Amino acid sequence: SKMKRLNLMILSLLITNTFSEECTIIDIFGCEALEEESEVPEKYDVCAYQTPPRNDALGNYQSTFQDMRYLVGWIELSYNAQKTRCNVVFHTKVNPDLGEEDVDYVIYYTFGDFDEQESNEITVNSRDDSYPNGLSPSCRIINLKTGNEVVSLTLQDIYFIWDVIEVNTPEEYQDGQRGSIVELFGWPMEDVGEECEFLGVAGYLGVKIFSPYESLLSDSMTQGDTLNPWWYGTQVASFKYDCRSGNQKQLRKIITRCRAVNVRVYAEIVVNHMTGDGNDMNPVHYGSDCATWGPKAGSGGSPFYTKSNQISNNYYTNQPPANEYPAVPYFPSDFHCGREIKSYEDPEQLCYGALAGLQDLNTEKEYVQKRIATYIVDLISLGCSGVALANVRHIPNFAWAKILRYTKEYLGNKLPLDFMAILIIEGLKPQIAICNQDKGILDFSGYFVELLKKEGFKDAEILQIKYWFKGCLSYEDYLPEYAPTCYAEKDEELYFDVSRWTISLEFSDDINMGHDDYNIYIRTKNKEEHKSILINDMFLHPSFNYTVKFIFTSFSIDNVNGIPDGKSEKSFCASEACRQYTTDLPFKRAFEPHSTGYDCGDGEDNWKIGEYSRVHRDIDIVNAMREWLYSTPEKKITSEELYAKDLAKAEGCDPKCLICNEESKRLQKCIFCDTNNDYYPIMEIGGREEYYDCRQRTARVERLYFSNREKAFLPCYETCRYCDELGNMNNHKCTFCDYNLIKKPGTKDSATTFNCVTSCAYSYYYTVPHATL
Repeated sequence: SKMKRLNLMILSLLITNTFSEECTIIDIFGCEALEEESEVPEKYDVCAYQTPPRNDALGNYQSTFQDMRYLVGWIELSYNAQKTRCNVVFHTKVNPDLGEEDVDYVIYYTFGDFDEQESNEITVNSRDDSYPNGLSPSCRIINLKTGNEVVSLTLQDIYFIWDVIEVNTPEEYQDGQRGSIVELFGWPMEDVGEECEFLGVAGYLGVKIFSPYESLLSDSMTQGDTLNPWWYGTQVASFKYDCRSGNQKQLRKIITRCRAVNVRVYAEIVVNHMTGDGNDMNPVHYGSDCATWGPKAGSGGSPFYTKSNQISNNYYTNQPPANEYPAVPYFPSDFHCGREIKSYEDPEQLCYGALAGLQDLNTEKEYVQKRIATYIVDLISLGCSGVALANVRHIPNFAWAKILRYTKEYLGNKLPLDFMAILIIEGLKPQIAICNQDKGILDFSGYFVELLKKEGFKDAEILQIKYWFKGCLSYEDYLPEYAPTCYAEKDEELYFDVSRWTISLEFSDDINMGHDDYNIYIRTKNKEEHKSILINDMFLHPSFNYTVKFIFTSFSIDNVNGIPDGKSEKSFCASEACRQYTTDLPFKRAFEPHSTGYDCGDGEDNWKIGEYSRVHRDIDIVNAMREWLYSTPEKKITSEELYAKDLAKAEGCDPKCLICNEESKRLQKCIFCDTNNDYYPIMEIGGREEYYDCRQRTARVERLYFSNREKAFLPCYETCRYCDELGNMNNHKCTFCDYNLIKKPGTKDSATTFNCVTSCAYSYYYTVPHATL
């Protein structure tokens, strides 16, 4: 709003006037300043609670902040061994400004339909659980003198492991410990759900999704000339399931949908760091040259703050700026002191230093270890079969052992049979991670097995904790068979058991155009070369008989590091400056049922920019995978069998339309259409739900709501695909939607009435020429 911008301008001027001569950056959390080697003492937690309060005079408050100025919390789930009972604990931390608990205030807790109670825990049993669609936890603080509610907090819904659909796969899959996993990098969750039916027919073990937690997402701040580059997904803002690709309910939906066709879901997560220097929600940031920039936003609207790029104390605490992520919550003492990594051969720097200015967590701290473990357990409760743990080299081996131990404890000291924890040891050559065997903090050889055994892991459970090194025959340094002889000498040891090794040709960092080993298919534009390596080296070469093999499917880009999901295109910008400086990466639908793989093309003359590759759909790769999995060529599948179900989805519809349901087939009308080809569904305004043919958007029409009284407009998240709580709570206006603007009918001032909508089939709207708006 204009008032908020004015308040930010006043605040900026006040700060600038105070430091008129020079922009002196405040940072009291450097290791030298603290005289510490790595830790930040707990006394510095006084710098926390930097979130603006409700009725903030400066206008920085957002409804998604709730009352995190005074109250933060998280949920801890603890199961029994049989996974039939779960103890739910609602942990809270309260701003000391509110006084003392049971003297000045009392906290009341509510779990779904349970009666409000003073105890912060309940026990739920599988036999009487009536919450398969989620149990909502909330709490509120009551002032004991006035009896009034002071603040409140609502957390994301809780799900339980016994409500997860069972997966039934043949014995070749070894209860989920063997098979091929497809990583659908950059795919929105809805598209992943659509793709799982194909994955099930093909025979893939599972699908790996990227970064399901809240991370950076901006509609105004570009990185270079890219809006929301892919690596923003690795800059964690909270553990909420409001990420770039979808929200918690969508994640639960795709997991259920995938498991129903015997496809497991795995989540890649980053737990060693949070966002980078100055990538936070402080309203004004300063660089060393006095240049300023505004706040970054999280994909779920949570508040988060870094210690960096500030020249004055925090306005709300009057304390120096500090690292704080209230929605986790992480406080200043949960981080290492500031020290950049200068040597990537030094284990101390790798584990205790900051990678590229990212706020490095103190993973040696028990609270941090337990908080990571509760997050992993929450993912399992949602239905994930495992986690891929990124940046292994930035957390000491003993800390990993503790994190996995707490995970096991919360699961009743018994890991699910198909659970996998995959340690991604990218960037850390085997000579350091395995071969040196010096019992140092980055020794993941037999010493790591010793650490796991000390934490109570049995041999069978250790086999569920796997290693991931990138590469095939073209990456010899990363492979046991071709690395130094320490592998051959120790192959009888548990930590070199073949079932503990996973392999992949590529991974997410290969999206970066600056990498020398950039994704082979995208780099060479040579389909046959890429296919040959996957088929002949990874799947059918006798030396690569590991039990888990990944296929990485990404997208083609050119001088831009975004994702073609609509969040890196100009239309996502909320300001003219953003549109001016953003290199457009147009939206493409990730799911394409007509695809037979390698959709980026083949060769320079037949190459498509901004297209998803879908290499996992190639029938030759699918059959090579099946031959390896079943140890016989007799299990090969025909094209008709492989693609039949997807092709049937579009039967009876215009080929431009992407997805049709049974009703639309009967009417020969499409409900969900292919936005890749600039088609979308039109519905008649008013009470009649009449299906219309897909119509081109070449005329640049805008969508217009009929009335906000229509049921399809309430609540907001039913009609808009990406809405945060602010959008839901503020007159049902959506703030994070796919594309296009709307204008309420009968209004004249378009500057105040434009808003986002998506192509949701059941929204009531009609179209008007762009010029009339």
